[in-house]
Amino acid sequence: MAPEERLEGNRQTANPSSAAGWIEEQYRKVKTNAETYPYVWGSYIVVYGGFGLWMGYRWRNFVRPKIEFELFNPDSANSFKLKIH
Repeated sequence: MAPEERLEGNRQTANPSSAAGWIEEQYRKVKTNAETYPYVWGSYIVVYGGFGLWMGYRWRNFVRPKIEFELFNPDSANSFKLKIH
């Protein structure tokens, strides 16, 4: 049975003009495509997931020196603020 035939059998009468109907229709399209081409979707997850992990790692290393500088030099972080004694 082709995915389109299975999809037609499970389709409910959703109103595509409403937001919920549009979301359901898009979900069905993505689900059918993912079931038809699982290796393509798996490779997207691996590649973009790995890229996201790498970006998170680089961002953490980029921000860490600034945080450490502010921890060890508390006056420099608030040097632009007016200090009232």
